[in-house]
Amino acid sequence: MSPVPAIESPRTTSMTAAVDDLAASERSRTRLTAWDVSKMALESVSVFGVVTMSMLCLWVVVPVVVLGWSASAIESGSMRPSIERGDVVLLRPLDRDESLDPGAIIRFRSGGVGDSIIHRVSDVDLDGERYVTQGDANRSVDSDLVPFDEVEGVGALMIPIVGFPMVWIAEGSYWSAALVFVGQVRDRRTARDLVGQLGRRRVEPERLGGRDGAALER
Repeated sequence: MSPVPAIESPRTTSMTAAVDDLAASERSRTRLTAWDVSKMALESVSVFGVVTMSMLCLWVVVPVVVLGWSASAIESGSMRPSIERGDVVLLRPLDRDESLDPGAIIRFRSGGVGDSIIHRVSDVDLDGERYVTQGDANRSVDSDLVPFDEVEGVGALMIPIVGFPMVWIAEGSYWSAALVFVGQVRDRRTARDLVGQLGRRRVEPERLGGRDGAALER
């Protein structure tokens, strides 16, 4: 019996080396680092946030244009948890002879001057025709009473998170606002604000109500 010839290994050529190098580069490219995953997740959240905010903006524009309401972006946490920082409160005009009950949310200026404040009516001084107000997150009532004729509007609808760009601009954080508008939220503070709001809340308009039962009627 003649011996079985040995099988020779295939020769390595320049072509096979090129194929091996290409396969190795493809494998290295498919390996996602923690930074790649974080970047993809952040970009996905940014796109979702911008699309959601664009849709919610319609809820702000329509009442303002059609009904003549006004809008205010919330810059502080004095009304938490009912109204969060970055929410927009839509306010309807107050009728001339209208009297509000405790639980209503109003916009006014402390002492008739300064920045606008949005707090809840906690009591009514009928003799002095003034409202006692208090932030939901505050332990004590506001020091200044609000005369009936200094009420600038009554809260009717709350739109979540859509006011963040206005809040950032008011605080001088123009970079954060610009990142949101272009749809690339890479700033840590910007992403934290949006992700925090989107993650813990129902992102839909809510009608403002009184303290009885729930602070907000869904």
